[in-house]
Amino acid sequence: MNLIELTQHTSDEEKAEKYLQKIGILKIFEEYPYCGSKRVGRIRRGKIKCYECRKELGIRRGSIVGG
Repeated sequence: MNLIELTQHTSDEEKAEKYLQKIGILKIFEEYPYCGSKRVGRIRRGKIKCYECRKELGIRRGSIVGG
């Protein structure tokens, strides 16, 4: 991958997050790890929120980049 291709993936935060999820660096949360609920959404501040138990966690949780 050259620099031009890389800048296309990282031009904004959302594109960068989707690219890192696609290549397996960031984990994709389809269900919340604590309660198992499927009612999960992304909120501001770079967090994932469960709408059942109301807990939040960072998008890097469980990935190779920490958290």
